[in-house]
Amino acid sequence: FGMNVLTVECAAATAFGALAPDLDSRTAPLSRALPLLSGLISRRFPHRTLLHSFTGLGIASGVVFGVLWPLAAAGVWSGEHAGLVTQFFACAYLSHEALDCATKAGCPFLWPAMKDSFGFPSHEGDRITSGDKRWEVVITVASLLGLGCLVPVIRQGAGTTIANLVGQLPQLAEVYRTAAGREVVLWFEGYRAEDRSPVNGNGII
Repeated sequence: FGMNVLTVECAAATAFGALAPDLDSRTAPLSRALPLLSGLISRRFPHRTLLHSFTGLGIASGVVFGVLWPLAAAGVWSGEHAGLVTQFFACAYLSHEALDCATKAGCPFLWPAMKDSFGFPSHEGDRITSGDKRWEVVITVASLLGLGCLVPVIRQGAGTTIANLVGQLPQLAEVYRTAAGREVVLWFEGYRAEDRSPVNGNGII
């Protein structure tokens, strides 16, 4: 939707956020790109522990914002843009955790308070296996279709979309109020297909 600098920054933050939870696994793509950081994390926190929890989401988002805010204070970025880029990172990070719920290992959202993993569907045998190429294709296609549905939201902004929906509620309530307790009658007239003789009538909808 226009390759301005902010778009590129948000896209980069989204890609980084979507891959960041797997920094605790040395075989993950981002871990191979950042081996020192991945090694430091994975030695202390095994795969699918801290980085796959809400705590990890909060810490990672805080680190990203903590890196960007000094740049904003120095005038390189505006504070609004630093926050927006962090939001894109956080949403992508959360999407990774949400998708991991559909795998057999699940996702320990409440780690370290509760180390049990959460998964959907509840029966482990009904979930997908991580790395299954067939499911990756399905998820990619579903994601692209979902993005298509979000195009209007992206174009006009989430705030405007919500405001438009909320603004329609009083109108819908008025339509329902005036329609309640009434009988709506459809009147029709035309010709029979067999002999073209005229026919008319009415019925309650």
